[in-house]
Amino acid sequence: MLIDNLWNWLSSNASNVIALCALGATFWQGYLSRRHNRLSVKPHIEIAIGFNFIQQEYYINMLNNGLGPALITKIQLLVDGVEVDTQTSEVFCDVISEVFHLYRYKQNYLIISGSYMMKPSEEKTFLKVEILDSLNSFPIIDSEEIHNVNSRLKVKIGYESMYGEKFKSS
Repeated sequence: MLIDNLWNWLSSNASNVIALCALGATFWQGYLSRRHNRLSVKPHIEIAIGFNFIQQEYYINMLNNGLGPALITKIQLLVDGVEVDTQTSEVFCDVISEVFHLYRYKQNYLIISGSYMMKPSEEKTFLKVEILDSLNSFPIIDSEEIHNVNSRLKVKIGYESMYGEKFKSS
């Protein structure tokens, strides 16, 4: 009796059941599509810190290895764990002279005021210090000194995707 009633109800409402299944499948496909779109434009900022011994250059580079653009919202430079202002060149110069006080050098640095949209595969040099010579009897910079500089300088980058998702890189 129960099976007969169920069968009668299904046969009289078959079009409604099919419509509900189609509606559910449509919502599920929309969810999957939105999720895919978010992943297909997700940025990924990497920080490369290194030293070119041939050219005697210390550098900090930012690279967007993600699939989508990254809106850089904040760049933090930490020296010995203390954040310094990266918006003014005077402070930047003071920090570099403190860290590279044993050497004569040329420096280039990037100041981003406000925000900056970094496209996929774009690379920016945040800081480059070219060592010209030593101010004392030490030889030109060596790997131990580079390790010392790397332990003192840290960079953290705050950025967002096109969908407003927030990320940090350090």
